[in-house]
Amino acid sequence: MFALFRLALIALLLPATAVANDPYVPEDLQDWQRWVLHDKEYRACPFLFDRGATERDDYVCAWPGKLELAVNASTGEFTQAWSVYAKEQWVRLPGNINYWQHQVTANGRGVAVVLRDNTPSVLLPPGDYRLAGSFAWDERPGTLACRGRPGCCR
Repeated sequence: MFALFRLALIALLLPATAVANDPYVPEDLQDWQRWVLHDKEYRACPFLFDRGATERDDYVCAWPGKLELAVNASTGEFTQAWSVYAKEQWVRLPGNINYWQHQVTANGRGVAVVLRDNTPSVLLPPGDYRLAGSFAWDERPGTLACRGRPGCCR
Protein backbone atom coordinates (compact mmCIF):
# COMPACT_ATOMS: atom_id res chain seq x y z
CA MET A 1 0.00 0.00 0.00
CA PHE A 2 2.79 2.42 0.93
CA ALA A 3 4.62 1.62 -2.32
CA LEU A 4 1.48 2.44 -4.30
CA PHE A 5 1.16 5.77 -2.45
CA ARG A 6 4.80 6.62 -3.21
CA LEU A 7 4.33 5.76 -6.89
CA ALA A 8 1.23 7.98 -7.11
CA LEU A 9 3.07 10.83 -5.40
CA ILE A 10 6.00 10.56 -7.81
CA ALA A 11 3.62 10.52 -10.77
CA LEU A 12 2.01 13.73 -9.50
CA LEU A 13 5.33 15.50 -8.90
CA LEU A 14 7.04 14.65 -12.20
CA PRO A 15 5.05 17.10 -14.34
CA ALA A 16 5.71 19.88 -11.80
CA THR A 17 9.43 19.15 -11.90
CA ALA A 18 9.48 19.29 -15.70
CA VAL A 19 7.68 22.63 -15.69
CA ALA A 20 10.04 24.07 -13.06
CA ASN A 21 13.12 23.07 -15.06
CA ASP A 22 11.78 24.38 -18.36
CA PRO A 23 9.88 27.61 -17.69
CA TYR A 24 7.48 28.92 -20.31
CA VAL A 25 8.86 31.81 -22.34
CA PRO A 26 6.49 33.49 -24.82
CA GLU A 27 7.59 33.14 -28.42
CA ASP A 28 8.04 36.91 -28.82
CA LEU A 29 10.57 36.92 -25.96
CA GLN A 30 12.55 33.78 -26.79
CA ASP A 31 15.14 35.72 -28.82
CA TRP A 32 15.76 37.93 -25.77
CA GLN A 33 16.16 35.09 -23.29
CA ARG A 34 19.91 34.60 -23.80
CA TRP A 35 20.54 38.35 -23.58
CA VAL A 36 18.53 38.75 -20.37
CA LEU A 37 20.25 35.77 -18.72
CA HIS A 38 23.79 36.78 -19.80
CA ASP A 39 26.10 36.40 -16.76
CA LYS A 40 23.15 34.98 -14.80
CA GLU A 41 23.79 31.31 -15.55
CA TYR A 42 23.92 30.69 -11.81
CA ARG A 43 20.13 31.02 -11.74
CA ALA A 44 19.97 27.46 -13.17
CA CYS A 45 21.73 26.20 -10.01
CA PRO A 46 20.18 25.07 -6.74
CA PHE A 47 20.12 27.75 -4.05
CA LEU A 48 20.67 27.42 -0.33
CA PHE A 49 17.41 27.03 1.59
CA ASP A 50 18.19 29.75 4.10
CA ARG A 51 18.99 32.41 1.51
CA GLY A 52 16.76 34.68 -0.52
CA ALA A 53 17.97 33.42 -3.93
CA THR A 54 18.62 37.04 -4.89
CA GLU A 55 22.43 37.13 -4.89
CA ARG A 56 24.98 35.06 -6.82
CA ASP A 57 26.37 33.67 -3.53
CA ASP A 58 22.94 32.25 -2.66
CA TYR A 59 23.38 29.63 -5.41
CA VAL A 60 25.63 26.56 -5.47
CA CYS A 61 26.58 25.61 -9.03
CA ALA A 62 28.93 22.75 -8.11
CA TRP A 63 27.41 20.37 -5.59
CA PRO A 64 29.46 17.57 -3.99
CA GLY A 65 28.31 14.07 -3.29
CA LYS A 66 29.69 11.51 -0.88
CA LEU A 67 33.47 11.58 -0.43
CA GLU A 68 35.13 8.21 0.01
CA LEU A 69 38.70 7.96 1.30
CA ALA A 70 40.84 4.85 1.61
CA VAL A 71 44.25 5.40 3.20
CA ASN A 72 47.14 3.37 4.51
CA ALA A 73 50.63 4.18 5.74
CA SER A 74 52.03 5.23 2.33
CA THR A 75 49.12 5.91 -0.04
CA GLY A 76 45.55 7.07 -0.22
CA GLU A 77 42.73 7.10 -2.74
CA PHE A 78 39.62 9.21 -3.01
CA THR A 79 36.42 9.18 -5.03
CA GLN A 80 33.67 11.76 -4.95
CA ALA A 81 30.58 12.49 -7.00
CA TRP A 82 29.97 16.08 -8.17
CA SER A 83 27.16 17.76 -10.07
CA VAL A 84 27.94 20.95 -11.98
CA TYR A 85 24.81 22.88 -12.94
CA ALA A 86 25.90 25.95 -14.89
CA LYS A 87 28.94 27.18 -16.77
CA GLU A 88 32.36 25.79 -15.97
CA GLN A 89 32.95 25.54 -12.22
CA TRP A 90 36.03 25.09 -10.10
CA VAL A 91 35.73 22.01 -7.90
CA ARG A 92 37.98 21.75 -4.85
CA LEU A 93 39.67 18.45 -4.14
CA PRO A 94 40.69 16.86 -0.84
CA GLY A 95 44.31 17.49 0.03
CA ASN A 96 46.56 20.51 -0.13
CA ILE A 97 49.95 21.62 -1.41
CA ASN A 98 51.66 19.12 0.95
CA TYR A 99 49.40 16.19 -0.01
CA TRP A 100 48.90 16.62 -3.74
CA GLN A 101 46.66 14.31 -5.75
CA HIS A 102 47.97 12.02 -8.48
CA GLN A 103 46.19 10.44 -11.43
CA VAL A 104 43.01 12.48 -10.98
CA THR A 105 40.17 11.51 -13.29
CA ALA A 106 36.67 12.77 -13.96
CA ASN A 107 34.44 9.95 -15.21
CA GLY A 108 37.55 7.93 -16.03
CA ARG A 109 39.31 10.66 -18.06
CA GLY A 110 42.40 12.45 -16.81
CA VAL A 111 41.95 16.06 -15.67
CA ALA A 112 44.48 18.76 -14.81
CA VAL A 113 44.73 19.70 -11.15
CA VAL A 114 45.76 23.29 -10.46
CA LEU A 115 46.33 25.30 -7.31
CA ARG A 116 43.47 27.80 -7.10
CA ASP A 117 42.86 29.91 -4.00
CA ASN A 118 45.60 27.83 -2.38
CA THR A 119 43.54 24.65 -2.88
CA PRO A 120 43.98 21.84 -5.46
CA SER A 121 41.07 22.20 -7.90
CA VAL A 122 39.76 21.02 -11.26
CA LEU A 123 37.65 22.96 -13.77
CA LEU A 124 34.54 21.07 -14.91
CA PRO A 125 31.78 21.95 -17.42
CA PRO A 126 28.12 21.28 -16.52
CA GLY A 127 27.35 17.61 -15.91
CA ASP A 128 27.61 14.80 -13.37
CA TYR A 129 31.04 13.51 -12.44
CA ARG A 130 32.81 10.86 -10.46
CA LEU A 131 36.20 12.27 -9.48
CA ALA A 132 38.92 9.88 -8.41
CA GLY A 133 42.58 10.20 -7.55
CA SER A 134 45.38 9.01 -5.32
CA PHE A 135 47.94 10.33 -2.85
CA ALA A 136 51.42 9.23 -1.87
CA TRP A 137 53.16 10.20 1.36
CA ASP A 138 56.05 9.20 3.58
CA GLU A 139 53.82 9.19 6.64
CA ARG A 140 50.03 9.11 6.68
CA PRO A 141 48.68 12.59 7.59
CA GLY A 142 46.35 13.08 10.54
CA THR A 143 43.95 15.07 8.34
CA LEU A 144 43.49 15.98 4.69
CA ALA A 145 42.51 19.59 4.37
CA CYS A 146 39.65 20.56 2.13
CA ARG A 147 38.15 24.00 1.94
CA GLY A 148 34.94 24.68 0.17
CA ARG A 149 31.24 24.66 0.44
CA PRO A 150 29.17 22.65 0.95
CA GLY A 151 30.22 19.24 2.23
CA CYS A 152 33.77 18.88 0.97
CA CYS A 153 35.75 16.67 3.35
CA ARG A 154 33.52 17.06 6.37
